[in-house]
Amino acid sequence: MHLGGRRFCAGAFVAAGLAMLASVPAHPGPAPRWPQYGFDARHTMFDRFEHTLNRSNVAGLSLQWEFMTGNGTGIAPLSGPALSDGVLYVASQAQTTFTALDAATGTSRWVYTGLSTFSDPAVGSGHVYTASLDGNLYAFPTNCVETC
Repeated sequence: MHLGGRRFCAGAFVAAGLAMLASVPAHPGPAPRWPQYGFDARHTMFDRFEHTLNRSNVAGLSLQWEFMTGNGTGIAPLSGPALSDGVLYVASQAQTTFTALDAATGTSRWVYTGLSTFSDPAVGSGHVYTASLDGNLYAFPTNCVETC
């Protein structure tokens, strides 16, 4: 192969590589996750993959559903929620419950009762974790479809 042929082949490979890169989306669009209070272990309150909400459109948001965590007479909830794979995990000290909700509809997937929590739930390694006032750490499999 002569020098002109090599340059053509090299150029063709570069062009093919650029075409492949152009066909890959810049952001694969992972499922929304907020696995613990503050988003991450450093509690940065920032998700670098969030590109939907901004100052110009946040005023147009509307309530899609609500979930009552108590009867209004106590501290409910005492902790923040965690979101992973379309499931929102919410603890309520007032009702001594730990609930997994469908994040899109707000319907309950499962409820664990008798758990007086004081910590924010955290999701990782296929489990959602929370701590109770009696000093126990609870781990529920994230693939539960009913009370675990």
